[in-house]
Amino acid sequence: MRGAIPDAADDADLDLLELISAPIWVTACDGRVLRVNSAAAAMLGYDAAALARFTMGELTHPGDQADRLRQQEELRATGALVARRRIRHRDGHYLLVEGRARLDARGRIVTVVEDVSALESTRRALADSESEFSAIFGLSATGKLQADAGTLRFLRVNAKFCEITGYTEAELLGKTFTACPWAARSTSTARTSPP
Repeated sequence: MRGAIPDAADDADLDLLELISAPIWVTACDGRVLRVNSAAAAMLGYDAAALARFTMGELTHPGDQADRLRQQEELRATGALVARRRIRHRDGHYLLVEGRARLDARGRIVTVVEDVSALESTRRALADSESEFSAIFGLSATGKLQADAGTLRFLRVNAKFCEITGYTEAELLGKTFTACPWAARSTSTARTSPP
């Protein structure tokens, strides 16, 4: 029953949940929210009693419902699960959370949750930045190379750098400045004939 008054054993569980700073959810196998600690409630902008009136289905993004049902089956079969899904905040936006769930001795699902929205946003921004850098690097009208700071080995060279030096990308990658023939010359001109 939603929002039921906890029995004595559940009171002790709830006290323990409050000692943990990470958001913790305790749900029934049918998705009813039984208990959350204050960290979980704060993460979603609710108080704990308000969250106990929801089911996980009501809080989960519509696009994640099929995954949620599949994950419930996997959890029942294995007893443990790590999964990501979008959960609705009180103000209506969705947080991407990663949960580490286990079935407890009473058949409840106990999940430690982490808001990974910012991490995922940073990962996407980094991937976009890397794509943009790669495009600019590769299409640059000037010769460019990227070398490891410690070993000075070439990690990446663009087509213009290969054209200037007369070497192919495969010939240059993994080499160092000092291992390249032009470095030994007194001028920085490229070799005149291909290898």
